[in-house]
Amino acid sequence: MERQPGSNGFVPSLSGIDLDDLLGELRDRAGAVREAHERLSGLLGAVVAVSSELDLAAVLQRIITTACSLVGARYGALGVLSPERDQLVQFITHGLDDETRARIGEIPHGHGVLGLLIKDPKALRLHEISEHPKSVGFPPNHPPMHSFLGVPLLVRDEVFGNLYLSDKESGEDFSSADEEVVTALAAAAGVAVENARLYEQSRNREAWLRAAAECTRTLTGEAQIRTGYDQVVSSAHTASAAPVVVLMRPAEPELDPAGSLYAVAQRGLLEVTETPVATVPEALVRMVDAHAACQLEPEDVADLLGCKAPQAAAGAPMWAGERLEGVLLFLWPEAAPSSPIDLFQATTFGERVALAMAVAEAQSDRERIAVLEDRDRIARDLHDLVIQRLFAVGLSVQGAARDAVKPQVAQRLERVVDDLDETIKDVRRTIYQLHATPGVGGLRSELDEVLEHAEDALGFAPSLRTEGPLSAVPDEVGADLVAVLRESLTNAAKHADATSVWVEVRVGSALEASISDNGNGMPASLSRRSGLANLQARAEAHGGSLTVTPVPTGGTEIVWWVPLTSTARG
Repeated sequence: MERQPGSNGFVPSLSGIDLDDLLGELRDRAGAVREAHERLSGLLGAVVAVSSELDLAAVLQRIITTACSLVGARYGALGVLSPERDQLVQFITHGLDDETRARIGEIPHGHGVLGLLIKDPKALRLHEISEHPKSVGFPPNHPPMHSFLGVPLLVRDEVFGNLYLSDKESGEDFSSADEEVVTALAAAAGVAVENARLYEQSRNREAWLRAAAECTRTLTGEAQIRTGYDQVVSSAHTASAAPVVVLMRPAEPELDPAGSLYAVAQRGLLEVTETPVATVPEALVRMVDAHAACQLEPEDVADLLGCKAPQAAAGAPMWAGERLEGVLLFLWPEAAPSSPIDLFQATTFGERVALAMAVAEAQSDRERIAVLEDRDRIARDLHDLVIQRLFAVGLSVQGAARDAVKPQVAQRLERVVDDLDETIKDVRRTIYQLHATPGVGGLRSELDEVLEHAEDALGFAPSLRTEGPLSAVPDEVGADLVAVLRESLTNAAKHADATSVWVEVRVGSALEASISDNGNGMPASLSRRSGLANLQARAEAHGGSLTVTPVPTGGTEIVWWVPLTSTARG
């Protein structure tokens, strides 16, 4: 160093410095600053891009696409963890076309190197994937991959998934700077994912609320109850996005709510394979008792509905206070849903719709009471006015017959008296039927109740015609008759595709019940099932028989015949 005149210190001599080295260092530093600025600018742009979406699926795809672009990775994937945080349930990729993904097949579940971030959610960089001890190789048709960068994606301090990047376009390994940038992107992406999830939850809640409002409006309006059931499954189908929704109602809601369920409405197609079992699975009974929706075993649902086992299933009980109005079943026949059904919203929906169903039933009860009161009034008028007048007319005609001179006139008047007697009997029979309250005591009431339940499944009211005194039917035979009618109408609803069903019960020296429809005939597979065998066994237990014959004009006729004993039904 040289002392400069007029100065108290020294300055370096230019001759002692290599200008090329100095300029090179300045260029390197300027390049590093420029590269850092570009990375920061790219990161900020990436954060803005990721945060601009609200749809969760679009957000996830944008995250992985942006991450690959940010560090120049050829391949990328975002694996979403299951709620238990033990495996991958979604795998969104970048860099693979649809054909390649189809050839690879099933998505990875988090084994090998991918599983390292599941067990220990920390950033991981590798020079060569295959050289890592945990590597399990790639499936057939998978493109070769070498360098690797993995970063966990946290949402509210919980691992939501992992970002996986492989093979930089430049051929270099991923650097610490790449790791820092992707880690920063993952932090911002976590906020975007949370926002998208909240938005999705709000839209989901809105969809369930709208569905419940639609059902309430239909059930409590002027529509028929069948229309209300169809609205329930349609609205639940829209809100849940389940391909198939089935509404089932309890056969005995007061005595054993979950003991016996029957389907009244369905949205979506199911592959029917067998007759449904009579016993409700224990898991579904526990769900009903818990008053909360839950996931169900596909095999249990398949047994209950008599269909092929779906890939996934869920159920929601429909409680209105302490009364079970029904059960909703959600099925995914072909593939499990990408995101599970919101069980809380399904439970709430079931409760709201159940309340609307209870209100609709109360309205129906009030209307029925009004009808019964009107029937009682008509019965009193018939008894007090019509029959008395007919008696008076009959007595007058009998008197005229005795005074008739010509025998022909007397005979005609006697026939008139006989006709009046028959008319009085018909009026008395009508009065008895008007006084009879449906669903309260008597075999006829039980048969009416079975037909009323069958109307929900058939979509129309079957007709019932009786001949002879039903009170002459013994208790045990009457109980079997009710069971036979219920089973036959259930088969007609499931297999006949009929528009009319006729039921005739004739009582004389024998009881003969005929159930016929205009459907497409009895399936060959059903004829071999235990259902018809049970009907035949019930007949044979009383010394009777069962015949099943096709109707020439289309449909099926079932005739259940039992000889009667002297034991009368009380």
